[in-house]
Amino acid sequence: MDPGQHARGPLGRPLGLHPVPVAQPGQGGIAAPAIGDDRGPGATTARTTTSRSGMGFGIRSMAPSRSASRASSSVAKALRNLLLVLKNGRFVVFLLIFSGFWVVFWQQYISLPIYVRTYVDPNANIDRLLAVEAGTVIACTFLVNYLTRRLPAFPLIIAGVLISSLSWLVLTLGASTPYVVAALIVLALGEVTQAPRYYEYISRLAPPGQQGLFMGYAFLPIGIGYLISGPTAGALLHHFGEVVKQPQQMWYVVAGAGLLTTVLMIAYNRVVRPTMGVAAGQA
Repeated sequence: MDPGQHARGPLGRPLGLHPVPVAQPGQGGIAAPAIGDDRGPGATTARTTTSRSGMGFGIRSMAPSRSASRASSSVAKALRNLLLVLKNGRFVVFLLIFSGFWVVFWQQYISLPIYVRTYVDPNANIDRLLAVEAGTVIACTFLVNYLTRRLPAFPLIIAGVLISSLSWLVLTLGASTPYVVAALIVLALGEVTQAPRYYEYISRLAPPGQQGLFMGYAFLPIGIGYLISGPTAGALLHHFGEVVKQPQQMWYVVAGAGLLTTVLMIAYNRVVRPTMGVAAGQA
């Protein structure tokens, strides 16, 4: 066929390209080519449109606005959830009190390495020493939880905080690597005693139907404790190591912070929690 000629339909009439409006979501129609008979009735018509490419164009053009809308909606929802949690003063008080445990706990990563390298053994393998605590947690979690499965949650939280706090007193008995290892093992035993029951207790403190939301904020004490433990570790190492020249005494302060946390949690359980309702009272 001559390139200049038009293709012909079944009735011998020329076929042509015509713009056909294609409706797209969220925008006006766009012209798309269609192949068909341009003559009268009875002619065979075959239309193909670039609806897929047009639809893709429509979706791409709408994506930025939809993404921005979803992002703003998520931020607004997160802020509403935060305000909902912060309005529960009793829950916030508990989180603030429990942050004391993490102030004590984080000392193994912040002050202990400096203490060991400066006052115990400058050639100590710190990574291997810190792995003792993690290894003890892995080895003992199942056993401790099995042995304590019938005990109430809150007494186990208290016991765990107390054990972890007292673990640092082991370092006051001597300045050698075995004492460091022993302190880390005791610290780990305190952690595995309280950690699983802590989240169980949080779920019971939450209002009915909001357990998931409140348990999401149960991690706040970890961050609060980390923010406090850094400056605290620096101040203790400087005062007891460089000023007083008795670095072992700093662990009395660390243990004392844990004991204070234990006392405050007992007071919370006796004074504040009973007013939180039946669900919390069963924790």
